[in-house]
Amino acid sequence: MKAMLVCLCTLLCLSAASQKLTIEINGLRNNKGSILLSVYRDQESFQHEEPFRSYTFSKDNIQAGQLFLTITNLEEGTWGIALIDDENANQQLDFHLFIPSEGFSFSNMPFKEKRKPDFTSFSFVLDESGCHIIFDVFYFSGKEKTKHRVKE
Repeated sequence: MKAMLVCLCTLLCLSAASQKLTIEINGLRNNKGSILLSVYRDQESFQHEEPFRSYTFSKDNIQAGQLFLTITNLEEGTWGIALIDDENANQQLDFHLFIPSEGFSFSNMPFKEKRKPDFTSFSFVLDESGCHIIFDVFYFSGKEKTKHRVKE
């Protein structure tokens, strides 16, 4: 009986095991502040801005406007991630005259619209083999729309 219980617990743990999510961020304009990632499970949580999990990462390892990160504590399923390039490290996206003054992005989705996207347009499936997602950071101010390089 005890052996059966141990096997059952092991199977449950394996079925809820976390998978490796590799994140590639392109187009960062500097190494100031930090990267904020908000992970969502569905349209409703995204619409209400209630992430399942939030992460803050240092920008210390940026090379030529690019940063690679890894998340290992998400289980298999459908996810969507919103990114903020929080240049002043105040834990929010800043605005100037109703326009974002810091960079932002969504998982595997180049930003081309002028409104918040639907969850389905940036969601992805994380399975047992893991997943690699790409963020192309968007800045509204004119000079940052060109290829970004880190200011050292």
